[in-house]
Amino acid sequence: MGSTVILTGTYLAGSSDPGCTAVITDPLSSDLTYLNCSGGISCFDSSGVVNWDLGPVTTGQTGSVTLTAVINTCDANFITDQKTIIYTAPPVTMVSNAVTFTVACLTNTPTITPTSTATPTITPTFSPTSTFTATPTGTITPLFSPIPTGSLNSTDLFTINKNIFKPALDGSVSMYVGYSKYPGDFSMMVYNTAGEAITQLVPPQKVTTAVAQSYFWDGKNKDGQACASGVYLIYLVEPYDRKLRRLILLR
Repeated sequence: MGSTVILTGTYLAGSSDPGCTAVITDPLSSDLTYLNCSGGISCFDSSGVVNWDLGPVTTGQTGSVTLTAVINTCDANFITDQKTIIYTAPPVTMVSNAVTFTVACLTNTPTITPTSTATPTITPTFSPTSTFTATPTGTITPLFSPIPTGSLNSTDLFTINKNIFKPALDGSVSMYVGYSKYPGDFSMMVYNTAGEAITQLVPPQKVTTAVAQSYFWDGKNKDGQACASGVYLIYLVEPYDRKLRRLILLR
């Protein structure tokens, strides 16, 4: 196809406690090739997932995030763009309901620039809600189907044993991954809040069996040098899902 699509989402923070932070994630459709992004404190593309780090948000704060991509194919005459808000403070990670924007392909027009507008309301509770309003070209549908409670055949865990990590005292921090949906891509990376890759904990690979394993990070970068104090993002790619955890490293 070769046409360009621009997808813009706006957000509005409702009543929230000071220090509530949020990250918007967008697993890019296979019909699209990432070009660039803007909005938030930082944004970056990692293995086909675009992330906007909003940082701490306050009541009434508003802004927008923009994704620009090239349409590769359009076999079904439309493409989809899915966005999810991940709340990273309070310490328990909370994920909002995701939405899917469906954008019709205009094969007779050389450049496509549809814009979808999303307005989430951020509430730092253990059951966050998000209300999105899309333009006429957007259709809101759930991104994930909930796993039935008590199912013996579905495991979906990504836990970290410390929110504050001191290498001098702790040695390393442990991440446990338990996942029973396969096959698909699997990898784990450490990023700083500027979106720079620090080190690779699990190299990109294809999994054909369930995963139940702990992984460790010693607070060093890919060159074996000690990382400075700060906030770091543990980004997990697994079949059918993407997950993000934060930790604070103190020297």
